[in-house]
Amino acid sequence: MSRMKPEVAQRRIESFAKRFGKGHLYLAYHAAFPLTLTPDLLYGLWIISQKDVHKQILDIPWIAVGDLLLSALCDEVGHELYEMDLAVRNQLLRGLQSNECFGKQRINQLSNFLLEYLHKQLLSNDPDIQDFAKIQRWIALAYTKPSQAARELALAFSKIDEWDKPELLRMASLMETFTEPLSEFQPLLIYARGMGKFAHGDLNAAKAEFREILKSKRNIQIAEVSLPIPEEIKKQSVQTNHFSSLNISFILVASIINLSLFSSSVLLQKPLPTLPNFPLIPTPSSSNREQEKSEFAIETSSTEAVAEYAIQELRLANINSGLKAVEELLNRNALSNAETALENVEQEQINNPYLNFVKGRLAWQLIQKGDTRYRIDDTRRYWEVATQNFTEQFWILNPKSFISADMVLEKMVSSLKMKREWQLS
Repeated sequence: MSRMKPEVAQRRIESFAKRFGKGHLYLAYHAAFPLTLTPDLLYGLWIISQKDVHKQILDIPWIAVGDLLLSALCDEVGHELYEMDLAVRNQLLRGLQSNECFGKQRINQLSNFLLEYLHKQLLSNDPDIQDFAKIQRWIALAYTKPSQAARELALAFSKIDEWDKPELLRMASLMETFTEPLSEFQPLLIYARGMGKFAHGDLNAAKAEFREILKSKRNIQIAEVSLPIPEEIKKQSVQTNHFSSLNISFILVASIINLSLFSSSVLLQKPLPTLPNFPLIPTPSSSNREQEKSEFAIETSSTEAVAEYAIQELRLANINSGLKAVEELLNRNALSNAETALENVEQEQINNPYLNFVKGRLAWQLIQKGDTRYRIDDTRRYWEVATQNFTEQFWILNPKSFISADMVLEKMVSSLKMKREWQLS
């Protein structure tokens, strides 16, 4: 999910265009096509952007490459590795597609260029480089060959063990970048959202995503690829269906008894006997009703309400929901509220990887605001604990960056070295 509001993204783009001019903006349009950028890749895109689809020279200066990478539109996530926030990227891509100088024809050209550029990386012996290239390739295919991209993404999902939660979260986060180009493949997008919620441990939310599918079948077919639904979700569904069947059977039996007694009474002209009060059988919907009512809308609630909710959940040892609320506070830069909430975490959770990631992120953002209580080493220490307690693939640092645990710390520290004004809205 994007960490930036659309209106903030729009302001940044307008500010960039006002400062540097239309040529720089055109380069930013092109730079939004790949998921991540390197200086070498951006220079290649700069060459393509020199002419529009009508062969008109746009005269974009070479210095625009450096200006863009060092601007507020890009975040440095590693050594010579940059990314745009999803909200910024989506708005720039819409500008590219709607501009009569570029449009669909330029999208096709960019796709062909990126596929050719990635060819050597896809053959690399380094699994991290190969994974990086594979994700970039899916991006290129999504805009020109969406069916092929959807099939390959479905295949990738089908190979993930349902207990490999970090990998499920990584793929679910990745799928957010495909919401627009793969909008015709809603079952795949729904599946990704459901698996992401399952990996977070939110079975009710996952079941809600799968509800329509579970009515008729046990798996999803995407481009002839079967995507399994986790056993825990299936079991819940089976129990629900079995429970509902018992309810129906009970009602039918009770109805038949009542009808028989009513018929006998009419025929014999006797008053109806008083039946004992049968206990009400709770249905899944009624038993969950209070729980559904109590679900807290984190993203739409006020900051004060989110802070209170985070404190309450952490005091009750509901660590996942509490930390999720703290992350929302961090998204809003409500650092004081987040810090206060984290004071309510029980000592036994000290090695919890999710907790240590959130603490590291809080320290990171406080450093960027000039808080002298924390140092980069504090952030590194928290994130080291987080990576040690996760499996080899560590997804949390940036939902759009997928790298091995060994590379996470390098990316974290590199990000901390950026100028503060580039990181803040």
